[in-house]
Amino acid sequence: MISLGLRKWREVTLRTRETLKIFSLTSLEDKGILRDLVNLYLTSYEGLERYAYDHPRSVEEYLRWLIGERGSSGYFRKGHVFLVGFLDNKELVSFVAGDSLWRDKELGEVGNFHELVVSPSHRRKGIAKVMVIELIRAFFSYDPHPRDVMLWVGVDNYPAMELYKKLGFEEVGVKGIWRKMRLPWSKVRELVGRNLGGGVRNGRAQG
Repeated sequence: MISLGLRKWREVTLRTRETLKIFSLTSLEDKGILRDLVNLYLTSYEGLERYAYDHPRSVEEYLRWLIGERGSSGYFRKGHVFLVGFLDNKELVSFVAGDSLWRDKELGEVGNFHELVVSPSHRRKGIAKVMVIELIRAFFSYDPHPRDVMLWVGVDNYPAMELYKKLGFEEVGVKGIWRKMRLPWSKVRELVGRNLGGGVRNGRAQG
């Protein structure tokens, strides 16, 4: 599973005793991993198509935007983070992406989640929680100054909302089919601890 643009980030032992190996992805030059990401995205949004791109070409363009290869369309965004998770170094089962610095009209400067995807066949293992926490670690590794973290989630994507609420996110608004949620700085500190930096570490998933 050696690929262009992958840098080792962290290894976590899941409650199933499987090892989730997380890498930072900085490029989509590897056509194999790009294909796998597109397929994972489409599979993960089955039943939630109203919130997703539904054509492989559109998904590819979206992935390129997430990683910073496409224009920001007028948004202030800095410090693109794209993490991918493999089980036992082989099967791609998750990815998460966001911007370390994003300017929101209501909340000001925040860390902003754009996407969290987990393979349907590997849910309920704690992978989503691990990926959320690691993305936040990456945000503050890029820029450690205190700030909230925000995201948008589909109004009827109840499993995702339940996860975010358990992690401390609170709803702060609704716009169309999307709910806006915020993790206050105080909860950021509680969630990821005092050491907000990244790097290669080993850990055990909780919950």
